[in-house]
Amino acid sequence: MKSFGSLYVGTLQYYHRDILPVVEKGWTQETDFPYKKGSCLVFRFPKTHPGFYVGFWTDKGLPGYDEEGATARLASAMGLRNMELTPDEIEDWNV
Repeated sequence: MKSFGSLYVGTLQYYHRDILPVVEKGWTQETDFPYKKGSCLVFRFPKTHPGFYVGFWTDKGLPGYDEEGATARLASAMGLRNMELTPDEIEDWNV
């Protein structure tokens, strides 16, 4: 992936057999600092493996280093969910 300001482009291996659609909406989120999010269009060429995408960063990520915010962004990028327990819930687990 190459970034040029708020624009990013790149190629990917996109295995498909269908002729349509040739263009699909896509998204990305970086798993490295600054954890930016982006939306793109993915161009698929029928009966081939490579695809091409072009998009814009919709969320510029973290402006500075904040460990709590970075952890939340990384968890979001990896599709994790927050499992914080209240003290009462912790007591229930200590049976």
